[in-house]
Amino acid sequence: MKKNIILVIVSLLAVFIILNILNWFIFYKNSYKPLNDYFSEYKEFLKRDISNENRIKQVINDENYRKFENAGFKKRPVIVFGSTIAYGDSDEKDTLTYKLGKSTQRNVYNRAYGAFGIQHMLYQLQNNKFYDIVPKPEYIIYVYTNGQPQTITTPESLDFPPAYTVFYKYNPKKGFELKRRTFLTDKCIIQHFISNYLARTILNKNVSYNKSRENMIIEYLKASREEARKHWNDNNIKFIVLFYDNPSFDETFDKLHKLGFYTLSENDLKADKNQNGQVWDKIVSAMVRKFNM
Repeated sequence: MKKNIILVIVSLLAVFIILNILNWFIFYKNSYKPLNDYFSEYKEFLKRDISNENRIKQVINDENYRKFENAGFKKRPVIVFGSTIAYGDSDEKDTLTYKLGKSTQRNVYNRAYGAFGIQHMLYQLQNNKFYDIVPKPEYIIYVYTNGQPQTITTPESLDFPPAYTVFYKYNPKKGFELKRRTFLTDKCIIQHFISNYLARTILNKNVSYNKSRENMIIEYLKASREEARKHWNDNNIKFIVLFYDNPSFDETFDKLHKLGFYTLSENDLKADKNQNGQVWDKIVSAMVRKFNM
């Protein structure tokens, strides 16, 4: 009995030491926050007000959206959805929406935000308050980046409260059902977050794509397009999926084409992603030409 107790204590100490070594190697060595900081943010997450009223306020009426609108343009506008890449992490004049507005002479509404996933596009399009902000577009663009299948389950960052206010359950017959995000409805959120984070930072973003998640991405795109066309009563709204990181999504390209989506891959343009403004110059030029914008 005594030996068993000692063995348990030694095992627990060994696990504790190993976890601390991993914590140091993964986070401190790579200039990221230590795990205990993330757990603190996780505790705050559990306390957040995610009532429907506050969810609408944070996701739809958030004041931090990057807006670029050109008063006087007569052509129907463009709406852009996505996460940090679509929002733009540099000077405003180097962003996709700024360059797209200048090139197309259209008002461009940037509805992307840091740590957002594809579910945030669907959520906005499902809410009437969104349509008080954005007029009927001719084009809707979703900027798809590596990691999107993972962010369906859990956003990659704990630093952006709006990213945690939307959580869907999917039923093949009923579609997407919005759920209140609680510890009981999403018990493994911190596990998902850690696995997502490690996959993107330690494994150099080389994340294998799960077929079920690929299919879920398509379902989100279909549901989003349907919501927009239904609200504006216009089946001619063009829906563009821009694959910014060119993930291993060849089959999905074909599926989206058959479903009537427009697609463009940044990798096909051979642009240097380290030069954000130059990347968008090439992408915007190709997009305008290919889709007659």
